[in-house]
Amino acid sequence: MMRPRRAVSSVRQPSAWLIAGGGLALYGALVFALVVAGAWPSLPLPWWVAQAAPPIVYGVLVRLCVRRVSALRWIAATLSLWAVHVVLGVLTGAAVARFGSSAVDLVGAGAFPPPLPELFWVPLLLVPLRDSIGGGARTRPGARGGEGGGGGGAARAPAAPGRPRGAPAVAGVKT
Repeated sequence: MMRPRRAVSSVRQPSAWLIAGGGLALYGALVFALVVAGAWPSLPLPWWVAQAAPPIVYGVLVRLCVRRVSALRWIAATLSLWAVHVVLGVLTGAAVARFGSSAVDLVGAGAFPPPLPELFWVPLLLVPLRDSIGGGARTRPGARGGEGGGGGGAARAPAAPGRPRGAPAVAGVKT
């Protein structure tokens, strides 16, 4: 007996959070490597372009990664990712100033954190949060459980009401 598998929200999938957590660990390793090497990335752009790029990138990524997102949820998700970006940038700047070398110059960004390192991790939050942003879990095509494996074959018609599942159909009587 094949039953359709229930859709599981991406928020409840441990693998989605492992991706985000692994990305955060790689982000920390990248920041550490940049501090040790004394090679903090700087963009050859005006400060206002460097600060406008993250919300634009996050808005585009939300549109690409989340299907059927309403305008309100799109704006909220973009602003939330941007807020995480700013908080992470401030924390990174504080950690670099506290533990880093004096060769790393974060003053060029002014009052805002530099955008580059955070742009690598913050989009990974879309993996576990995409169903929450989109408005619920979606069923994936071919996501059926059962004996057949992938469930990519033809769908079976439901049994007619009133007869057992394995019983043969009664042929009509001709007169």
